[in-house]
Amino acid sequence: SFFDITERKKIEQQIVKQEQQYHSLVENTPDVISRWNKDLKLIYANGAAEVKTGIPRESLYGKTSSEMGQPDELAFPWMEKLKTVFETGQPTIAYQVFPTPDGPHHFFARMVPERNERGEVKTVLAIARDITELKKAEDELIALKDELARKATDKYQTLFNSIDEGFCILEKVDGDGPLDFRFIEVNPAFATHSGLKEVIGKTLREVSPGIS
Repeated sequence: SFFDITERKKIEQQIVKQEQQYHSLVENTPDVISRWNKDLKLIYANGAAEVKTGIPRESLYGKTSSEMGQPDELAFPWMEKLKTVFETGQPTIAYQVFPTPDGPHHFFARMVPERNERGEVKTVLAIARDITELKKAEDELIALKDELARKATDKYQTLFNSIDEGFCILEKVDGDGPLDFRFIEVNPAFATHSGLKEVIGKTLREVSPGIS
């Protein structure tokens, strides 16, 4: 009996230690961690949730996203995702732009089912990461690519238009009729040398009906 009590105490101490470690991890992570019940109502949120929203978490407990006063375009998709996890028992992901005290933030969330001893989905745990800085860097990269592409296009257009010889770019016209091509680009010198004007979008046969 003495051995059994000692071992039980060790197990209880280990459980308490693990719970303390889990609580410390959850409360100190920058990710927003929340737990939701089958009524799609919040039953837990970590400290990061308060930091990101600026709202005391206790005031949100027992409420759905909609009941928290979130806009429909945010609340309803989030609630649908939660509902899907409860119904399918499968994890899912969600992307959301959420208003915070320092402006809109982008969040990428993973939702996972938490099951009871019978294997039924009892709650859903959502872990949301703030990817605002990543999204900002992505947008800046896209803007840089667009700017480089625009500059390259401008250089090409300048060169194409400055050539003294007449140049044109044509594309083949698909169809069952005779072989034909459509003008998609010509430089100024083309009209000067050929005498053909306003040919963009027209085919060779439309510009020169007598062509064989």
